Amino acid sequence: MHLRGTGVRATTICPGFVRMPMTETNKFHMPQLMTAEYAARRMLGAIAAGKKVYNFPWRLHLLVKLSRWLPDRVLIWAMGDYEAEAQQAVAARQKPQPPPLP
Repeated sequence: MHLRGTGVRATTICPGFVRMPMTETNKFHMPQLMTAEYAARRMLGAIAAGKKVYNFPWRLHLLVKLSRWLPDRVLIWAMGDYEAEAQQAVAARQKPQPPPLP
């Protein structure tokens, strides 16, 4: 908003799951997992087209939007133990912290 009229443009990009070193350790299902090259092409296309917001892939975006209207018990059933699996993946990537200096 503060840059309006300055020629600066911004695009908010919300990709799905992208295959990269950070996601290789994930043990949970990542629907519509895409390569980094494919994701980059889609992002650059959205920026070149001047889109303000770009969500992709569209099926995953639609699923996320629809999930807002589903009852919690349906989401819990559909997601399974996703939260616990995600927390385990994050913990596996965290490096041990050195002890504080005296």
